[in-house]
Amino acid sequence: MSEKRVDRRGFLSRSLLAGAALGLSGDLWGYRAARGQTAPNERLGLAFIGIGGMGGGHLGSLYKDERFDVVALCDVDSNRLASAANRVAEHRGDTPFTTVDYLELLEQPGVDAVVISTPDHWHGTQSIHALRAGKHVYVEKPLTRDIEEGRLLVEEAAKSDCVLQVGTQQRSSRNFQAAAEIVRSGQLGEIKKAWAWKNPRWLNPEDGGAQRNRANPANLDWDRWLGPSPAIPFDHNRAHYAWRYFWDQGGGLMTDWGVHMLDIVLWAMQPERLISVEATGTRWEASPMEVPYTQLAHYELPGFTMQWQQGGEMHKDPEGLMDDHGIAFEGSEASLYVTRGRMPVVTPDTFELKEIPEEIQIPRRGSHYDDWVACIRDRSLTPLAAAADVHWTSAVCNLGNVAYRVGGKLMWDQERERFADSQFGNYLIEHHAREPYTID
Repeated sequence: MSEKRVDRRGFLSRSLLAGAALGLSGDLWGYRAARGQTAPNERLGLAFIGIGGMGGGHLGSLYKDERFDVVALCDVDSNRLASAANRVAEHRGDTPFTTVDYLELLEQPGVDAVVISTPDHWHGTQSIHALRAGKHVYVEKPLTRDIEEGRLLVEEAAKSDCVLQVGTQQRSSRNFQAAAEIVRSGQLGEIKKAWAWKNPRWLNPEDGGAQRNRANPANLDWDRWLGPSPAIPFDHNRAHYAWRYFWDQGGGLMTDWGVHMLDIVLWAMQPERLISVEATGTRWEASPMEVPYTQLAHYELPGFTMQWQQGGEMHKDPEGLMDDHGIAFEGSEASLYVTRGRMPVVTPDTFELKEIPEEIQIPRRGSHYDDWVACIRDRSLTPLAAAADVHWTSAVCNLGNVAYRVGGKLMWDQERERFADSQFGNYLIEHHAREPYTID
């Protein structure tokens, strides 16, 4: 890689020029939903399953959107459910149907589409049931918590007439689209290495220990919250946000941020298979968290290697231009850096980007919501984050976690979606569901 430094003025001017040349405009993040002017009878009846952190964010973005009528809400926390229902009622003038049972929600008349924002262990089961009920689906990332369930969901989506969009919204962001197009155009030369990183900002792991013996609050249906994951006594450390730190419900920063960052690498490079994966990490022994605080995962793919890093000595980029997260591609002719808050930076600074050929340009339909709605309206379109595509990303992230738990270098059989050399690893990627919260 060139050691030539990039001055900030040059970075800003070249970023703006590149944006203009690539036809990029508007909101950089590309996440605000456009307010459609569709007639009332063309509105989609929208329901929400899970209205906590991400679900509450999606509700806040969409309940005033004139393309939708919010007709039903589901959450296992009655306090959250009542608050969200009041919020919608104040705007719409009528109260949406509410329930703690998502299957009851899927049976409600007038529900055309659902937004699923439950913890990771629920994504696959609820998405499959929604598709079987004939509902369009917007489901949060990762697509599933295990690879076997992901494959089942991909098969269900392929059979369905409904549109499923995964919430890897960076695919609808102008800067990441530009980065993927530049990589695919071949202008960077032969890319032998790509890496992504995030500086972890977690809850203080020493804060949770004293909370474990708290009583189950009356407003939370703990058994429904656990769903397909193993039955355990109420654990305040897991509910609500901190479920990310436990293997039965989440996957740590790898499946929280890694799924976004590595998704762009895979989307841009389009490898056909994974060859091997190995991972190391550290965790605080005094903490109730099971997942690693720092983690380094190394992937071998045909023609290049890919790396995920969280914590430790973070990757150093030109002039410190990157934020606490980022993605980099190292090519034989030039290298590219991109984050959520910046357009792609290409080094050396003497490198000149050429116009992107039309045949590799990525469809720009607005926000990630806009892309979903466009595909619902026109079934000839394919969503930018379709199930089959993002299953690959989710699988890669899950495999990084499995490699950390198993230890050593693991060889991957892409065709069978199994490890060639780890019985325990294969157990960890299988779907294990508790009755009665099964897919069938």
